[in-house]
Amino acid sequence: RGADVVRARRAPCALSTARAVASHVKDLFQGTKPGEVVSMGVLAEKGDSYGIEPGLVFSVPVQCRGDDTYRIVAGMADEGDFTALRQAEEALRQQRAQVLSKGK
Repeated sequence: RGADVVRARRAPCALSTARAVASHVKDLFQGTKPGEVVSMGVLAEKGDSYGIEPGLVFSVPVQCRGDDTYRIVAGMADEGDFTALRQAEEALRQQRAQVLSKGK
């Protein structure tokens, strides 16, 4: 019975992932509607408005231009959000360090 439950749950998860990927690609290449903001995992760069460490892939609010480019939308987080962002960022740093240490 346990194996049946795992198999049943895996399919919806894979479908959800596929839909998210398709939605991201659509937004990137067709653009978001004027004023529409979506959350997208992007490579953090120095000086971004959310202060994420450069080099981490992090989900932030963006508007897609439709030419394979996007613009990070600033000002979408409040103080509580920044606390959660810092916690998630630290978790990503730890995961990256763990993965990199296994390659040595």
